[in-house]
Amino acid sequence: MCSDSIKILLGLVFGAALPSCSIKEDRSVCPCYLTVDPAAIPATCAEGFPVALEVAGAKDFRSPRSLQEADCAEEFTLEVPRPNVFLSVFTGAGDAFVPGEGLRIPFGEPCPPVYLYSERVVTDGETARAQPVLRKQFCRLTVKIVPLNDVFLESFHLQLDGNVCGYDLDSSPKEGAFRCVALPSGEGLCETMIPRQRDASLMMQVMDGSEPLRYFALGEYIAESGYDWYSADLEDIFLEIDYAATAFTVRVGEWEKTINIEILI
Repeated sequence: MCSDSIKILLGLVFGAALPSCSIKEDRSVCPCYLTVDPAAIPATCAEGFPVALEVAGAKDFRSPRSLQEADCAEEFTLEVPRPNVFLSVFTGAGDAFVPGEGLRIPFGEPCPPVYLYSERVVTDGETARAQPVLRKQFCRLTVKIVPLNDVFLESFHLQLDGNVCGYDLDSSPKEGAFRCVALPSGEGLCETMIPRQRDASLMMQVMDGSEPLRYFALGEYIAESGYDWYSADLEDIFLEIDYAATAFTVRVGEWEKTINIEILI
């Protein structure tokens, strides 16, 4: 079973699938029969949630279809056009996945907890195969701020701004404006989710209402820590910002690094 729902979407590079061809006809316009092996899907997701499957543009599975756990281990075949198609499999995207475009994160919202497989599949022969393996495409960012005094924590929140607003059909980060807000919990921790980054331009502001109090070159500090945005599965990050010591601690799993920083006012 997988968290949220899993949908499989085929974005077709050329026109709709055509009927089978005879030997005398041009076989470049004949369909290809793509076999999808979903055996690896349950192993990459949390258990306990229903699975939905959707294929756009193929003759079968045009509408979302609920699957039982046993169904996830059964191969199925789709009639698709040549010479290639985009095959996308995802869970946790909610309504953020747009057919034919990929994952689009609305401005002002965090990255959804999406596990994604999306790539171009070569379908230039009579048959083709694919075995999707979903990858963790979000980083859960937790920020703890050690303030100069308790007054600072009364009404603050964090605002993050970046230039990745989702994922294209080939799983590459989609360029576009990104912004999300993280509110503090009772323990003074702020948590949000960000997508895979293309560079070190991610910025974080400490806000008091609509007024910015501090700016942090967050992307640069994460890059200096050695964090790998190209990892197949993104790891979560815990940050601790100590105003008094002007120190920025990045923790990934059991590994951590402290960086001396300049706080921008």
